[in-house]
Parts: sequence; structure tokens; C-alpha cells
Amino acid sequence: MSPAVSIRDIENGIVFLMAEWSGPAQWAWRRLCDFIDTYEGAKPNVIKIEWQDGGSVHNLPELEVNVHAYGEAMVVKAGQITFFTVLGEEKAEVQSRCQELLKAYEG
Repeated sequence: MSPAVSIRDIENGIVFLMAEWSGPAQWAWRRLCDFIDTYEGAKPNVIKIEWQDGGSVHNLPELEVNVHAYGEAMVVKAGQITFFTVLGEEKAEVQSRCQELLKAYEG
């Protein structure tokens, strides 16, 4: 995603905030990709935003205290964040959080 593109421009998608220097974010991205690869439903629109390009994301009022480079993921519909989760912080919960993410995307 280009730094010029804003979350507000996304009609429907899952946005993953990737901190390339963060082990938890790297791990969470791999788990999300694995989950989506085995997902039997329609494949979601997944947009990965690199940390250095995500200034406009970090500064969104709804995220300002929630972004810590642990592999944050969110569902965006009509330019609004409708669901937010952290995939890489609690490794034991990544499967259930991916399921919640896809459920929110489809709902």
C-alpha cells in the first residue's frame, strides 16, 4: 500500500500493520497468511502496511493507544475501522483472533 493511500480510502479489507523489525509482527503476519491460505471461504482483501509507511494509520484517533508493533490487524469497511485485534502478542490466541478477524470481515 502506498503511503499516500489512507485507511479512509479502503472500501473493504483487512489491514495488517507490519513492523519489519518486530519479531511478534513478523510471526503474526506468517500466521495470518497461513490461516488465510487454509481458509475455505472467499479469500479476503488483505492489505499490509509497512510500519515506516503507516504514519497516517498510527495517528488515527481510534488507534493512537492500540498500536505497539505486535502485528495489529483490523477490518476496514467504507473507510472505517470496524474491528481491531493484535495477532502477535498472545501466541496461544492467534488462531481464535484470526477467526474473529475473518468473521468481522465477512459480517
